[in-house]
Amino acid sequence: MKYYFGIPYEFDRSKILQIIREGVVADKAAYVCVADGVVLATCQVDSEYRNILSGSMLNVCDSSYVPIYIRCIYGHKYISTSGEWLFLELLGWESMKMAFIGSTNSILTSLKQRLISQSDICNTLFAELPFCKVEEFDYSSIAQMLNRFNADIIWVSLGAPKQERFIANLAKYLTRGVVIAVGAVFGYQSGNQKLRRAPRPIITFKLEFLYRLLQDPEKQWGRCSLILRTLPKMLLHEFNRKSGIDMDTQ
Repeated sequence: MKYYFGIPYEFDRSKILQIIREGVVADKAAYVCVADGVVLATCQVDSEYRNILSGSMLNVCDSSYVPIYIRCIYGHKYISTSGEWLFLELLGWESMKMAFIGSTNSILTSLKQRLISQSDICNTLFAELPFCKVEEFDYSSIAQMLNRFNADIIWVSLGAPKQERFIANLAKYLTRGVVIAVGAVFGYQSGNQKLRRAPRPIITFKLEFLYRLLQDPEKQWGRCSLILRTLPKMLLHEFNRKSGIDMDTQ
């Protein structure tokens, strides 16, 4: 992985899949972070949270803007990897035992029905999590359930930045399995009409954040505000890092 903006990213999709497969085969617990704009912004203001990403098995870039920033600063050309792409790609892995936890019971039920009808996946577990603070989860009990199921891949949907803290804590109690936090992907893939992704043209022009802001202004405005507050300093730090002025973390 390569460090940009304080995060070790892997951009090569074939290597991403290889690392995850090796993590499953390794027969030990690990976690994967899907780093969108909120994750990136939170890393700029929370060193403990940044350490969570540094301690992950893998971080993929789920921000369409980060490759633009990197290209402008370094000239390196990368593409982002969305949590939804990763989710759909791994669903095609036969014989993998997958668990889906988080979100709401209605979304999990719809997701289960849709996945069973549209794919060949088997050996699945669906479990809702209680609505509570990240430090209040009973990680031992959740892990016991997943360990009994012997999950290969554990998908988590709690929303950033909560879900990254959750999967880092949960991995400490698991005997094996790769835990991957995918945010709103459960909703997108459940068929819920209120949780659809933006139309393709909006995604193409990198304006999905506006679409989400209009859908849920109360939730998304706080996220957008955090990104806007941290962006100037973050870009300046990376420009300085390139120039060798500030190489403190890398």
